[in-house]
Amino acid sequence: MGEHLLNTVNCHVFHVDPCTKKEWLPSSTQLVDVCFYHDVPRNIFRIISIENNKVLINSTVHPETTFIKSSHKFGQWTDFYSKCIYGVGFDEEVDLNKFIEYFDEVKKQAAQDIFTNSLVLLKEMQSNDSSVEQMRYENDRLKIALAQSCCNAKKWTVELQMLRNTNRRLKSAVEESIANVEKWNQHMITLKEENAQLKNKICEMERCGPTKEILEQQNSEMRARLVDALEKMAEL
Repeated sequence: MGEHLLNTVNCHVFHVDPCTKKEWLPSSTQLVDVCFYHDVPRNIFRIISIENNKVLINSTVHPETTFIKSSHKFGQWTDFYSKCIYGVGFDEEVDLNKFIEYFDEVKKQAAQDIFTNSLVLLKEMQSNDSSVEQMRYENDRLKIALAQSCCNAKKWTVELQMLRNTNRRLKSAVEESIANVEKWNQHMITLKEENAQLKNKICEMERCGPTKEILEQQNSEMRARLVDALEKMAEL
């Protein structure tokens, strides 16, 4: 959007003698336009005057800038930033008074804009403060959650180690049981073989007609072996 022209007055422009710092010297050779501008992008107000491509006035109006009416047709002000002193002279006092009105109006607008900008900045700061507090709150919650997770992780590590130990013991017990079953099966096979041998001997003796004493002796031996086998099985 650039600068927006607010008002224009026609007057003589002066500046202070840089040597004496007291006397006024003419900056313009004749009546020139002195314009009030609003720099929209930068949100500032300026007074500009140019004659034959020469900048006579380039002043930023600040709320603290003071315009002094030195006489009925002459007034002056000091730029707030550059500290340059500008003077304007008019043919009629009424024209000077109009210039003062424009000047004061621009000052008020500049003050209002600064106030508005300050409110916006304050709201942004308050919003940022709220965001910071929210971030701190979330950060504290994350710290608590992290601490709880670490505690749970330690607890789970201990429980996992206990499960591993229990698993090793169960595995050892199963392996031992399997070994005992295999050993018991081997004994059963041995007993079956001995039982078969005894049956064969009994059959052979029956065919040969053994005496009663021999049968009783063999029967006792067979009982002793059976008792011994049962005791061995009991030990397993």
